[in-house]
Order: sequence, then C-alpha cells, then structure tokens
Amino acid sequence: APTAAPTATPTAAPTTLLSTCPTHNGSTTVGFRALSEVVPSRALSEAGSGSDSGSGSGSGSVGSGSGSGRTEAYTHTVVVELVLAGTVATVCTPTTLDGIKALMAAEIPGVEASDMSTTCQAASVKVTLDINVPDDVQVSTVTGAVNTQLSSAAAATSFFSSLGVTVTSSPAVNIVVIIEAPPLPPMPPSPPLLPYAGIQYLELVFAGTVATVCTPYIITCLKNLIAIEMEGVAIHNIEDTCAAASVKMSLAITVPNGVSVAMVTSVLNTKFTTTAIGNAFLTPLNDLILLEDPLVNGAVVPTSIWPNCDCDSFVNGLTTDAIGSEGCAKDEVHGLQGVQTLCSPTTRPYIPYLDEGCPSDMYRCKVTHTAPMFPACACSEYHNGAVPGSGNTCQKVGTSTCYARNYAGDKKIGGWEYYGCPEDMFRCS
Repeated sequence: APTAAPTATPTAAPTTLLSTCPTHNGSTTVGFRALSEVVPSRALSEAGSGSDSGSGSGSGSVGSGSGSGRTEAYTHTVVVELVLAGTVATVCTPTTLDGIKALMAAEIPGVEASDMSTTCQAASVKVTLDINVPDDVQVSTVTGAVNTQLSSAAAATSFFSSLGVTVTSSPAVNIVVIIEAPPLPPMPPSPPLLPYAGIQYLELVFAGTVATVCTPYIITCLKNLIAIEMEGVAIHNIEDTCAAASVKMSLAITVPNGVSVAMVTSVLNTKFTTTAIGNAFLTPLNDLILLEDPLVNGAVVPTSIWPNCDCDSFVNGLTTDAIGSEGCAKDEVHGLQGVQTLCSPTTRPYIPYLDEGCPSDMYRCKVTHTAPMFPACACSEYHNGAVPGSGNTCQKVGTSTCYARNYAGDKKIGGWEYYGCPEDMFRCS
C-alpha cells in the first residue's frame, strides 16, 4: 500500500457529549447528535477518542453495504464525499458502489469492504463513503490512504478508473467520532401532591420530527433549562406534550404555592419573546430550532415587557433613533415647558428582579416618542435672518415677533433644546 500522507493536527478537537443536561452556566454547550464534528482537512491526523458504542454503519437510500460483521464497536468513521459525473441511475449501482469500497479496502490494512457503507444523493451525483475504523486500526492509516488516493478530482478519477466513473470536484474528507449517547439525567423524586398557585402554558414549534425532537433526553433537558430560571419550580412541575405539527411542543408549568405566578410569567416572557430570543435561550440544546414565535398562555409575547416611555426629550446620547429599544426615563420640570419625560440610555444590563439597569431615579421602559406638530407662525416682525415660510422659525411667547432657530435641521433629541429655540420662544412653521 502507498505510504500515508504527512499528517497535520486538526484545528479543532472533536466535541464530546456531556452526561448531564447542558446549561448556560457550563463552559461547554453541546447537543445530542451521535457524531461530533471536526474541521474538514486533507491529511487529517488521528483526532480525539470516543466511547465503545455505535456501529456507524448503514446504507443510504440508494447504496450498498450493511456494515461489518465484527463484534467490536467502531470508535471513528472517516467520511469521504465524492461528486461524480452522471446520474443516480448510472452511478449508484451495486457494482459501482461495491467497487468503490473494494478499491478503498485494498489500500487500508485492517479495513474491509464490510466496514464501509455508502449513501448516494442525486446532486450531481454525490456519493458519501463511510469508512468505519476498527479498534485495531489507526485512524491516521485510513486518512493517509484516503488523502493519497483521493487528493484531487483528477487523482480520484484515476484511482476509480477501473469503475468507469469520473470525479468532478475534489473529495471532502472528515473524521467523526462515534460516541455514546448521553444517559438520561436522573429525575428528582416525585413530590407529594401539593396545592398550586396556577398553571402557565408555553407552546414551542421546532424544526425536525417527533422522532428527533421529542426524545426523553431532549425533553428532560429542555425542562431543566427552563426550571433553572424559576426559583421554586422543578422539572416535575412541568408537563409536556409533543405533536407532529412541525414539531409542536406544549409545556404546562404548575406553579407551586408560595411561588409567584408573575415571576414564572415574566421568565417565560423574557426568554421566549420572539423566535430569535427563544433560539438564543435554547443555544445549549443546539439541536432545537424554533420555527415560530412561542406562545405564552396562548398568545405571542408582547415585543416588550416594559411600559412605553413616551419620551418628550432625549438626553445623555439617546436620540429618536432608539425608538423601539429599551431606555431609562423620569419626569422632571424642564424650563418653561413644565414637566417633561426625559429619556436616556440604559446604564447596565437588565437582571430580572434585581436590577433594571437604570439610575435609581429612573425606570426602564420601551422608548417611544410622538413627533410634535408645530403651530403656524403668526409673525409681524422677522429678526436674526428669519425667513417667512421657511419652517426654521421661532416665535416669542406672547408676541408676533419671530427669530431664526439656533440651528437648522433636527438633532433627534426631541424638546431637550426647545427644538432649537430660546426657552422663551416656541418653534413654528
């Protein structure tokens, strides 16, 4: 057999699965797939290790090979993707697919054709060859042979010339690690029947199927992720139903006596405000992808849990560009305009029940602002370059004398500088 190509250290090590539910507090967040991903590379070195579980074999919808008759478990699979000229009907035949496996097996000591499986897709035609690496074979031996014989489209076409196939693009090579599925976390003992303060409902629609999403492990870890956010609420307080509607999961959270229903509602509203916010919260469970905005108690969560600010003036760098985002507000007397609502940026992150992220004399709110309607000017005199009908005019209160504004344009600060007029004047148009 040819000498193996020089090896290179992968730029990322294979991910391993945790045996308990991932959370936002851990240093590693992982999902539930049986295979961990590494960086595609030519001349991959042996990377990572896994537990003795999983066969990694199996044929595609069009393909050949039922896996090896070996009794030991595989710990690694080298995945080779080949894009071949032709059609599925002409390429994905048992003769061709078995021939690919036989040619590769002849190059790799200790690996047999029965250790491989193939999958054929009608994308020009993509053939995926899974080479399951027995325990007594070095992964580097397999990758060395693959990288030598399939280093380019031309090299791969030459290697498979006896099969009459043409490889149209450079093969892609990956190493995956077959690892043991994480055990289901131990469930806490069922509590005695106690009165409860209320029930809150959460509906989530995920990508995938019931078979891939509604597993005991995923459901338990989803409940755990939510329960962590609610003091006094445990996993056993959350009941689930999973329906095959793309996949709709309903959670009923029974709120024990002594636990604030408002607190539970606030957590749900905060963590599941929108599809994007919900997916960010579910990041540790990275196989769960929300497709629709969650429903809390049967309704889409309001875009903000905060009241509207109704800002009159904007200070400390906040402008009308911040409308729709969160800010801090307070009411105070502003010159001759009387009591105004002043809005400024938040100063700290929001921490539920502990810190709204605003100065002590302000409250957090959703920034809103109603653009003012300036009255028509009633001027008999014009000073300081004021031009009739320009809309850039200030009229002195109680008179018909008009002046040019202090500046042209809009600073987007509402009435903080009296819309560019002196304090004893008002802007007119």
